[in-house]
Amino acid sequence: MAIRPFQQRMNVEEFFEFCRTHPEERYEYLHGYAYRLMAGGDSNHSLIKMNVYREFGIALRGGPCRAYDSDMHVRITDDQFVLPDASVSCDERDHGIVKALTYPCLVVEVLSPSTKRYDQAQKLAYYSSLPSIKEYALISTNEKLVVVHRRQQNESWVTHIYRAGNQVAFTSIGLNLSIEVLYENVIFPTKTPDDSSA
Repeated sequence: MAIRPFQQRMNVEEFFEFCRTHPEERYEYLHGYAYRLMAGGDSNHSLIKMNVYREFGIALRGGPCRAYDSDMHVRITDDQFVLPDASVSCDERDHGIVKALTYPCLVVEVLSPSTKRYDQAQKLAYYSSLPSIKEYALISTNEKLVVVHRRQQNESWVTHIYRAGNQVAFTSIGLNLSIEVLYENVIFPTKTPDDSSA
């Protein structure tokens, strides 16, 4: 989730200036307000993000697509700019010096307890409304589980679930990655027999 830091309204240019002068925090822009993203990612969250960046960067090197980290906003509408954990654009219009991606084809969110519901519901609605986005991937930090929502030619969406031992298909960029690579160095807490949490 995100928390509104101020009641003060701002336009888009003011928002990006606000982000520039508050680099210690991450903000999204929704309908005239800056929303601070809640912290709470642990070491697994950080490791998974780094694994995604590394593998995307290696796979896309020298090609027409660019991978971006969690500092790059994605423009949903003129008054909605959100921050995925990773994104890819293969559109030249995004490849200059830009403040936000307008034509990404793939976005990735690494789930954390504080953002899980927001990422699974509201952000799915945001990303599916942007025609250029062909895939939205959600990566769990509790187990080896990747959920990829993929846009079909008829504009419907199909959900693909990948677990341990699977190759995760990112068809929008022509890339298959072992799920083990995405979870490299990640250690999950040991569950006790009476631990019923997911």
